[in-house]
Amino acid sequence: MVKIPISKRNVFPWRLGHVCSRWRNVALSQRRLWNYVYFECNPKKHTVMPEALEEAISRSGLGQLTFRISYSSNIIGDQDIVPDLIARYAHRCREIQFMFPAQQMKAFLENDSISFGSLEAAALMIMASGFPILPPNYPFLQGARVFDSVSTLRKFTLYGLFSLPLNDTRLHWGQLTHVDFANRFIVPSIAQDLFVVCRNLESCRLDLTFRNDEAWVHSGSTAHAVGEIILPNLRHLELKCRNPNDPSDIIRSLTLPVLAIFIQQFESDEFVVEESLGPLISLIRRSRCQLTHLESTRYLMGRDVTNLPDTGMETLVELLPSLTTFLGFGFMVPASVLQRMRSGELLPSIASFKCSFNTIAACALLVDIVEARWLNEASGGAVLEEVYAHNCIPEGLLNAVEKERIRVHEIKKRLKKEHRMVDV
Repeated sequence: MVKIPISKRNVFPWRLGHVCSRWRNVALSQRRLWNYVYFECNPKKHTVMPEALEEAISRSGLGQLTFRISYSSNIIGDQDIVPDLIARYAHRCREIQFMFPAQQMKAFLENDSISFGSLEAAALMIMASGFPILPPNYPFLQGARVFDSVSTLRKFTLYGLFSLPLNDTRLHWGQLTHVDFANRFIVPSIAQDLFVVCRNLESCRLDLTFRNDEAWVHSGSTAHAVGEIILPNLRHLELKCRNPNDPSDIIRSLTLPVLAIFIQQFESDEFVVEESLGPLISLIRRSRCQLTHLESTRYLMGRDVTNLPDTGMETLVELLPSLTTFLGFGFMVPASVLQRMRSGELLPSIASFKCSFNTIAACALLVDIVEARWLNEASGGAVLEEVYAHNCIPEGLLNAVEKERIRVHEIKKRLKKEHRMVDV
């Protein structure tokens, strides 16, 4: 990757000084070395195209480019060189990553003269503020024409103040395979609309944590009634939320037959009715998918965790015989689950297990699982590489936890597994 501007010495920051000059010249002549260019535009200084930037791009020949452009300031003068730069090299761009002030992003999206002939991935990020100030729900994508004729676009990332009137957006949603959206206008109803128009998705990440009350009212607070939405190729789904009901609302209508990776995060406090894992259990049963990676994190805000009720954890893990990675922070794993794991009945393929516990009995069972799984490796059992337990035990019982840690140390030494990661 070549980062422009370069150092004040006005020389390229070569990283190959320890290589003999002959091979250094061979390496530097490789055009692939120059096909990822990062340009940080200083509006006050860059009133013409920097020579170093032109030199770097020229060394890439005629190959495809990954172009990353950002501004060092929100205040843009009349001599903005970025639009001309984009127009000049758009036909060679395979991937773009643009972080612009709001007004510059608006102008870029509305420019229908730019020709992205082979663009496969676009990541667009709006900087925190810009001048002139645009309304917070400004429909940036509604007038977007820059991607009208881009039939090769597969990966689309949006961070910032993008509202999403999907029906009014001139984008070929059906051809997208990867989406990553993080902004305050993503709500369950918008997520459902997204799944309806993006039937070829393979990976989807939605971050709803930036949402505020204005966006909640503007876009609709809950998912609307829709029929079953089948996404036959979606293997990776990640939902990051504040509202504990959001993940459930989003997945309730989905059927995902090849889902392998599911990640959800949400917050919970003492005023929220206890959530369950029911919607996730229903999704797995309905889809008949074989998860290999599951992360479910509940941030317990001001909650007494000593007596959290069962949330359906045992029913869930019974459906996961192929799971290799499990992270369940904020959900207390019942003793019955740990006992069945110790015998090998549950999660037989697990390699990384991270959970929360709030009793000494659970801590002791977790150490038992480590020992039993390691002993079973010689018989062809799965290799348990990593165990981490988030300790939610009252301070008065920490001495008992320390005894279990000593036992872990003894087991690792006896079985010669000192390199394995176990933290209780």
